[in-house]
This record gives sequence, C-alpha cells and structure tokens, in this order.
Amino acid sequence: MFSIGLAFIFIAGISFLGFAINALFDKIKITSVLPLMIIGLLMGPVFNLVNVGSSSIITELNPYITAIAIAFILFEIGMNMRIKTLSKVILASTQFILLTQIIIGAAVGLFVYYIMGWSWPVALIFSFAISGPSSITAPTLAKNMKAPENLRTFIVYEGVFSDILQLVVPLVLISIYVIPNA
Repeated sequence: MFSIGLAFIFIAGISFLGFAINALFDKIKITSVLPLMIIGLLMGPVFNLVNVGSSSIITELNPYITAIAIAFILFEIGMNMRIKTLSKVILASTQFILLTQIIIGAAVGLFVYYIMGWSWPVALIFSFAISGPSSITAPTLAKNMKAPENLRTFIVYEGVFSDILQLVVPLVLISIYVIPNA
C-alpha cells in the first residue's frame, strides 16, 4: 500500500516537471511529450529509480493520474475553444471525422485480418481503437500552427471527437462480440 503523502509528492513532482517542460517547449519549439518520456525511461527501466512492477505505487496510481491528466487537457481545450468558430466547422469536421474513421478502421481491419491472421471481431475492435488522432496531441499541434482559427478549431475538435469514437465503437464491437445474441 502507498501513503497519501507520497502520492501527493509524486503527483506534484510530475506536475512541476510537466509545467517546466511545457515552458521549455514554448521557448525552443520541441514537443513537451518527448522530454517527459525520456525522463520516465531514465527513472524507470534505465536507472531503476522508480519501481514500475505490478505492485508499485506507479501502477496503483496510474489510472487516477491518467484520468486527472486527461480531464485537465480536455478542460483546457474547452477553455480555449471559441463557440462561434466551432459552430462554423462542426458539421464539416464531424463528416470528415466519421469518413476518415470508417476508412481507416476498415483499412486497418482488413490488413490485420488478412496479413496478421486475426479474427474479424478482434481485427475490427483493434482497428477502430487506433483509427484517429489523439485529443492529447491535436491541441498542441493546432496551437503551434500558423493557420486560420477555423483550421485550428477543426483539428482540435477532430482530436476530441475521434477519441470518443475510438472508445465507443470498440466498446460496441466488444459488446456484440461478447454477447452475440444481445
């Protein structure tokens, strides 16, 4: 079991690192994800400073930290999005997202089924789970683009909405696969 104090220190340390690296990212224009990944690799598997085994604090806290991080990211996206601009691009963006999700999901599903030999249900679940951009990377990309606000909003909305589809479609497919008579 872990102590609450240690958990808060860990979360505060990671948050501080994230803010510091994000400030560095704004200065030198490199992605803030890469330095955090390198620090994680160095602290975990390389130097074994942090236990990353199945009984570690990291493993126990991972679902909570992930949920908090995604909540903050989506909150920031919502704070920075303009309703007027979103209303201009929402129809075209939704159509684009649905079309690309179907095409990419079908293409990857066919590849995984025929080339890798997976079953149809598993191939489709996998393909639709990875069929779009991430709501984590899209805002960073859009923020640093020198493009019209409509295009930036389009990209951010695409990242967020495709995440929803990447969760819902595989869950529906899993439900159909697990409960075939439902």
